[in-house]
Amino acid sequence: MCIILGLWQSHPDYPLILIANRDEFHERPTRPASWWGNESKVFGGTDLRAGGSWLGINKGGKLAAVTSFRDARSFKGTEHRSRGLVVRDFLISECTTEVYFQELAEQGEHYDGFNLLAGDVREGLLCWSNRDTVLNRIEPGCFGLSNRFFETPWPKVVKAKNLLSAAAAQARASAEEPFVEALFKILKDSDQPLDAELPDTGVGPEAERLLSSIFIQSQEYGTRCSTVILHRPDGQLLFCERSYSSDAVEQSTVQARFRLP
Repeated sequence: MCIILGLWQSHPDYPLILIANRDEFHERPTRPASWWGNESKVFGGTDLRAGGSWLGINKGGKLAAVTSFRDARSFKGTEHRSRGLVVRDFLISECTTEVYFQELAEQGEHYDGFNLLAGDVREGLLCWSNRDTVLNRIEPGCFGLSNRFFETPWPKVVKAKNLLSAAAAQARASAEEPFVEALFKILKDSDQPLDAELPDTGVGPEAERLLSSIFIQSQEYGTRCSTVILHRPDGQLLFCERSYSSDAVEQSTVQARFRLP
């Protein structure tokens, strides 16, 4: 997952609006979002190589999403555990968000760099990176996360936040379907910023350019799927995921609707 945007406690019809893109190598085997067989209370995607996930939610309201932390200068190359396991482990655990992050901090060195957004969609979300010591609490308003620290103002994060805020300002639950499509349109934005605006994470100008857009497309690596999550005040929740080919052609859309307790 390479970009996550959200609107928390600042919309009359949706206490939480969350949108995200998962960027990954196209050859990596993946199962689209579904109810997990062994943990039927969890809905999310599955990485079939390591068994983890990039984004999921359970029927109790626990949500987790991960992005990699991009810094080629400190990349280990071999990781003891897949970063997607931090999502899976949180969603099937019984511990609170705070306790989970405390335990994860003790194990952070066993992973390559990542950011984890996790919490209860009714009570609040936290964000932490194993490349930092700060535990960020999501405050009311619009927030953004990509492959650096929370709220690092990379051009695509700034643009996506502006687009999300504008779309949400026009949205109402009575017209949910067009709102969902508007959110997917944001996630499909492939415009690239000027080279002068690109970050320097050690991967070189060509890769920085490829990775600079909200939606990434190449034959080897790119946006594999986009996700929209909407939570209403009455507890109704929509999780919608759209998958894409390496040519950026829509392959499938799956969704789940359920009410949180």
